Amino acid sequence: LEMMNGGFSNLSPTEYLQLDKDTVKSPNGHVISHEYPGTRNWGLMLNIKKAPFTDPRVRKAIYLALDYQQVNKLVEDGTGDVGCPLMSMGYTFEECAKWPGLRPKDTPGGKADIAFAKKLMADAGFPTGFKTKYATRAVGTYPDTCSTVKQQLKETLGIDGELQVLESAAGYALYGTSRPADKVGDWELVCQGEGMTVLDPDAVLAGLYLKGSARNYTDWEPPFMRQKFEEQKITQDVVKRRQIIKEIEDFLVPTDPNDISKGYSDNHWITLYWGKFFWLIHEDIRGFNPPQTVQYGFKHEDLWLDR
Repeated sequence: LEMMNGGFSNLSPTEYLQLDKDTVKSPNGHVISHEYPGTRNWGLMLNIKKAPFTDPRVRKAIYLALDYQQVNKLVEDGTGDVGCPLMSMGYTFEECAKWPGLRPKDTPGGKADIAFAKKLMADAGFPTGFKTKYATRAVGTYPDTCSTVKQQLKETLGIDGELQVLESAAGYALYGTSRPADKVGDWELVCQGEGMTVLDPDAVLAGLYLKGSARNYTDWEPPFMRQKFEEQKITQDVVKRRQIIKEIEDFLVPTDPNDISKGYSDNHWITLYWGKFFWLIHEDIRGFNPPQTVQYGFKHEDLWLDR
């Protein structure tokens, strides 16, 4: 019997919870599913060095056209949190849920988002879409996420292409082909996740939105991002720091639901949702406390077995 599973596997949230339920009276002991906050940032990476993703109209069209509620339902059984770029550390999840793009597609606002996305595509010269390439690593729910995104973009914007599922190391090697300043890279759209080390805006920003970041394979870093990153990291007033984080989110995505034509989403990463982690821990393991982030869960010096 496996005594401990560390927060990330191919199981769905429903399967984690069902295993917990099914083993309550098991002769081998209860395997408890510990759930902790949605600090798993599942996103869609766009190679902004490669046409047509060099065009901010195309990037914004994709952001507006995606059905985030459907992705959450199909991949995460509805357990994920809405895709605020800074995980509610700036705007709240409730506020983000009303934004263009993130609002449900079966609402008047959601329908307006799709209509505007199609206009942006036409303005960019792609009224019927284009062919592209999707890639993802054969890890966790990445393939399911990419399949869902691929189908959505084909149906709404006519963006279609093959999905390549790669062994983990091969995937990282592929994404890294766009790292050199003089290289475009061999990928176009990628489904990938990023898990912060500490529960703080610094970790999200440094992992995604600064040059050299772990998941910033095209080194996207407008001067505004560096300026605001440096500003917020030394701001000790919580209210003032939250306001700076909101300014960053305003820059990353269009946040005014009353004016979806305002600006373009100049960003290389689209946050699809914040997924929860589930730790499977046998009841004989003592001293375990669900960590705040995936990285917090890699130290086990205070665990012990006790029947």
